[in-house]
Amino acid sequence: MDLGRLDFFFYTRLWSKDKKASCFPILQSVEISFIRSVLPGQTVQVYTKLLGVDQKYCYIQQQFTVDGKLVADARVRAVLCNGYGVALSTQILEERNIPSTTPESIAQWKHYLTLKTEESLNN
Repeated sequence: MDLGRLDFFFYTRLWSKDKKASCFPILQSVEISFIRSVLPGQTVQVYTKLLGVDQKYCYIQQQFTVDGKLVADARVRAVLCNGYGVALSTQILEERNIPSTTPESIAQWKHYLTLKTEESLNN
């Protein structure tokens, strides 16, 4: 998954040699659903897509396929930082035409993560 995200950030030019123009994700949470088994030696393709951003996080989907069939689906929540470790604002992302909206499933996941954090703090 890490290599897929790195490739995505290189390909979209979100990660560049210019530290002021570059950004990279620092993972905060990952949710993955395994759908089918992958046998040893099978070739797995990983597709990475940015689903959107909110005020603090970006949301990335990574889908895994074998012979064109979906075998796993993952959602990643990450903080985008520039080369100096500073979190990027939605304004910078909007300048790069990155959507500032997210699907309904992300809103539900955010709610679940909030509940999970609150529960953990109360234990």
